[in-house]
Amino acid sequence: MLAPTSWVDPLGLSEDPCCACGGKAIIRHYDTNSATGHYTVEVESGYMSVHTHQVTDKDAGTTTIVNEKRSRYMTGAPILHTAEVPLRDAKAAMAYQQSQI
Repeated sequence: MLAPTSWVDPLGLSEDPCCACGGKAIIRHYDTNSATGHYTVEVESGYMSVHTHQVTDKDAGTTTIVNEKRSRYMTGAPILHTAEVPLRDAKAAMAYQQSQI
């Protein structure tokens, strides 16, 4: 149901038929010969996508988020499992991913 124009929707809970922001997150579990494997998250909306994952900086002992499309760390690693999760606002999810890179 659409929100009346006199009503403010502070949580963004109403549907907006003009916003085609829907999409999906594709979570991939890779076999990296470790106990837990490795995971990436790709968010797709229409023809756009952002594919990221967390990597460890061996020198600093910290982790960082990288753009998998650029780094290609997981190229050739076997994918064990894939899960697809529908997203109501995939563009916001992609914006968050970009802000973490």
